Amino acid sequence: MKEYPFRPVSRSFGFDRGQPVDRYFIDQFLNDYQSVIQGKVLEIGDNAYTKKYAKQLESSDVLDIQPWKGVSIVGDLETGENLPAEQFDCFILTQVIHILYDLKASANHAMKVLKPGGKLLVTVPGLSQSCKTKDYGDFWRFTSMSLRRLFEDMEVVDEVTVQSFGNLAIAQAFLEGRAVHEVNPGAFSFHDPHYEVLIGAVVRKGGTAT
Repeated sequence: MKEYPFRPVSRSFGFDRGQPVDRYFIDQFLNDYQSVIQGKVLEIGDNAYTKKYAKQLESSDVLDIQPWKGVSIVGDLETGENLPAEQFDCFILTQVIHILYDLKASANHAMKVLKPGGKLLVTVPGLSQSCKTKDYGDFWRFTSMSLRRLFEDMEVVDEVTVQSFGNLAIAQAFLEGRAVHEVNPGAFSFHDPHYEVLIGAVVRKGGTAT
């Protein structure tokens, strides 16, 4: 009988070993929708993805709840406090809303900052170890269906395109905390919808961009 490990090789998603598996798919998702990342772009925490993928950038802003270096907007996505309205063409929101308890309010506030016709690029975990820390909670996991419904139920949303990533081998590797270089490269090219490790969505706000 095959023995399975009781403990992961990393409790930090593989960051301490290299590039985490879910970050590989986040890069793939953002690369697939690179054309969306243009104009006035907002990102959470830092603007690393904006700098990596934006081709026609007018401005780059960073939103965080704390006034860290590089943060241009100190605001709360969950409560909506200090968030500007209809200012951005694109909002890159990766691996954030699952740590916010008021999920629907957070999603609504994410759409609020977009101009009419603007697009939200959001990623969430499907299968993942806990990211709960002394500073952050960990409240939600998603499926393609739940992420789609979260945004389709909003009146301001015009269109939702959902894409998921993962399979059994990828799920096992990610839950163990393996880094990308420790996984068979062929595993990254096969998608099994029964093992959604990462889910991404492109959400278009209704109206016409000016």
